Parts: sequence; C-alpha cells; structure tokens
Amino acid sequence: MQSNQQIHINSRQQRKLAYRARNRLLSIHHDAQNLKQRVYDILESHHNDNLYASSTRSTQRIKSFPWLPNKNCGSWYLPPDELTTSTEVYFKSSDGHITSKYAFSLKRLNLPLIELLHHVSSCFLVDSSVRKILPDSFSRTIPVWCCVMNRVVQKYRAEISRLDEDSPDEFDEDEWDTALYTPASIVSPEEYIDISSLIDSRVELLYSSKAIVNPAWLVKTLNKPLRPMWIVQGEVQSYTNTLQSNTSVEEDKYF
Repeated sequence: MQSNQQIHINSRQQRKLAYRARNRLLSIHHDAQNLKQRVYDILESHHNDNLYASSTRSTQRIKSFPWLPNKNCGSWYLPPDELTTSTEVYFKSSDGHITSKYAFSLKRLNLPLIELLHHVSSCFLVDSSVRKILPDSFSRTIPVWCCVMNRVVQKYRAEISRLDEDSPDEFDEDEWDTALYTPASIVSPEEYIDISSLIDSRVELLYSSKAIVNPAWLVKTLNKPLRPMWIVQGEVQSYTNTLQSNTSVEEDKYF
C-alpha cells in the first residue's frame, strides 16, 4: 500500500514538473517572437524624445546592429539562424551580485565584443531573468565592465604617451567619459555610490594583472568610450546617476 502511494506521489510530482517546464518553454517562445521588431518599435517611439541626440541615426542603421545572446539564457531568445555574428559574450550575473562585491572577472574580459563594436559601433545584447526586471549581468556586471574598460584605456593611453612622445594624441581627455552608468529602476542612488567607490580598485586589478596582453591594441580599438543602455518592459531605462539622468546619447561619441 505504501509503495503504491509513493508511486502515486512521485507520478504527481513528475506531472507538475513537466507542466511547469511546458509553461516555461511556452513563455520563452512567446517572448522570443518578434523580439527584434518590438525593440525597434520601442527605439523608434523614443526617437522623438531625445533618445538619440542626433536624428541622423536612422531606423535602418539601428536594424543593422548585430544581436548577441549573453551566454546561456540569452541563447533561448535568439535562434542560431538569427545571429549575424560569431562573436560570443559572457557577462556572468554572479559577478554583479552584491555578495560578490561587484567583481570584475579577469576570466571574462569579453575583448571580442570590443573588437566587434570597433567595426559596427553598437549592438544589442539579450539576456533573461525569471524573477527580476533585469538580470544582474545587465544591471551591474555590464555597467562595471564598461566603466572599468573605459578607465583602463585612459590609463593605458597616458602610459603610452609618456613612453612614446611621438605617438599621436587623438583623444580629448575632457571628452572621454569614465562615468558609471546603471539603470535607475534597478540600482538605487545608494547602491550606485557603493559600486562607484569600488571601480578604481577594479581598474587597478585589471591593470596590474597584465590580463590585457596588448594594451596598444585595446587603446586603438576602444577609441570611443563604452556606454550601456537598457530596454526593459517596453521602455528605455534612465540612468541612476543624477549627472546623467536622461537617455540622450550622442550618435558618434560612444560605443
């Protein structure tokens, strides 16, 4: 009797798990349908609200930007036949968790993404989260990565200029943006301050590790600062830091 009852319980649990898995797959399929077009429509609707400081960035140009899935979950929403680049990116959510102290991973430098941006100017990254508006990979890991890369390039550039007085200086330091940008709907002003206070130590970690084996290549390739933007639930997110509270982006100033 007990054996039959146990079989019944196990069978019911298996049915519940199968039902949940089916609903999850249906949800992913629904979200993935027309994903690109929905994003294009959002960008177009914000175009007249100073989403871009320049009106010359046409819809056609936006549609030319490649789409990349963040490794693992992002791949659920971008089938292989919809990818236009072989570049792989992996921004791990656990690097951005508060308990990880907003870590910067020396194992996941994502330098191929910088190479790609040098050629195409911008791209769309796709990821997902079950319980959060944005996964930590997007709300914290990517902002830290962008800021650290921008600052380490500034550091390398100054070093190269000191060692080679004949090297051309094509950069205006006052125009080189080293600010941290985080989504206001996720990262509070207090958390923003906490993250900001750790950025310089992350820059020093990357610099002293020699993980960038060719700093001259990075300086040449990252010739515009990185700046993230987020599209969530039909809206373009504003920035946490009050100095850059809007979503206006000059067309040719950033990757």
